[in-house]
Amino acid sequence: MTGRKRRKYRFSDRAQGEAAYVEADREASLTRMGLNAALHEDADWTGRKGSYRAALYRATGAAGGILLWTFAPGGQAPYTSVHYFDDWARDIQGFARNGSPEGLELCELVSAATVARQRAWDADKAARAQGGAA
Repeated sequence: MTGRKRRKYRFSDRAQGEAAYVEADREASLTRMGLNAALHEDADWTGRKGSYRAALYRATGAAGGILLWTFAPGGQAPYTSVHYFDDWARDIQGFARNGSPEGLELCELVSAATVARQRAWDADKAARAQGGAA
């Protein structure tokens, strides 16, 4: 055993490794759902402001729906990510408090998406009421 090297682990303990696995699994599941929605469903809302584009799917679903947003600055490759709407809105509002033009653009997108999500909820509620009354 003297000739064997001790393995180096990425995490200091098992709990950290398991927590990282759970987070990676959550992100992979969310990305799968977002890709599936983008390919097979119509967006409940789409918006564009400056270099940002966003599409909201399943607005009446859990966590406020799934949001795909793309940042496409001029002359650079676009970057797209998938988020639960509620998480994204909270993170962007925190980021946008710095008063930068990009932050203000993102705040406007969050506001428009929030209004669209509320309209989708209201329409879903009305449809359920119509179905229940029949």
